[in-house]
Amino acid sequence: MTVPTRIDVPKLTSQVGSSALFETLKDMLTRTAAFVREVAAPRTINGPSLLGLSSDGDGYVEEVATGYGLSLSGGSLHVSMSGPNLLGRYSSGDGVAQPISVGAGLSLSGSGVLSSTVTEKTLRTTLYTSGSGNFTTGSGVTKIYVTACAGGGGAGGIETDTAHGGAGGGGGGGAIIEKEFTVTGSTVYAYAVGAGGTAGTDSATVGSVTDGGTGGTTSLGALFSLTGGAGGKKATATGYGAGGAPGGAGGARGETGHPATADRSGANAVHGMGGMSGPFGFGHGGTRSGDSAANAGQGGVLLIKWYE
Repeated sequence: MTVPTRIDVPKLTSQVGSSALFETLKDMLTRTAAFVREVAAPRTINGPSLLGLSSDGDGYVEEVATGYGLSLSGGSLHVSMSGPNLLGRYSSGDGVAQPISVGAGLSLSGSGVLSSTVTEKTLRTTLYTSGSGNFTTGSGVTKIYVTACAGGGGAGGIETDTAHGGAGGGGGGGAIIEKEFTVTGSTVYAYAVGAGGTAGTDSATVGSVTDGGTGGTTSLGALFSLTGGAGGKKATATGYGAGGAPGGAGGARGETGHPATADRSGANAVHGMGGMSGPFGFGHGGTRSGDSAANAGQGGVLLIKWYE
């Protein structure tokens, strides 16, 4: 069909008496020709596009470009994306669809099902209450959580044939509670659990009376080392014993024995209590009970937790 580019109206002038009416008719015919030419003329579209309206309401058909991740082939609309993605918007407001990548711990199956890929981990624990050895981390383990304390100091000795004052209690071993450490999987870490400090020696000979012993160190490789509590000081006829110092943070100083008085000496002397330390009663300093033998400090402990 050939669409005219102009319309000749030479006879309208003689047939229409009013020049105003003539101009109106001429304008109507010109607009009609333009509309026919717009509708009937072939359309040229650059690139794959859809036909429709890009805005609300009535109007001429417009080109609607395919959006992100869409392609038009053979008259069919396809989705084309690199890697598994969702379609939506990751920013506020109206706009074209945007690819939303599947995050860590999620997977998008070929059937379009979004699933979690996180594997549930199990809490593991191991407890050491004495000695030394090796602890090996599991494959892939990067964090451990440790509760531990060193050995407590022993209580001080007394001079048994005099009206002595009170002996000092042993200091508590240094301690940590649920502390996190970074480790390497499948790696051997040497451990040691500190023993309690020895009890002070009682004797009728002043030169043979001794202070309580220092508690042993608890450690795990190069990750940490906890110092044992100091032993309580001895009590002789010349005085009373000071409490042992704590091994560090988490331990408490042993109580100092009371000075000898007329009614608090010898068998009635008031001895210092051992310092507190870690959980479960481990790592406490030794305490005397009257003139009976002094008590050694409590041994340390090493509790390791991890997930795998």
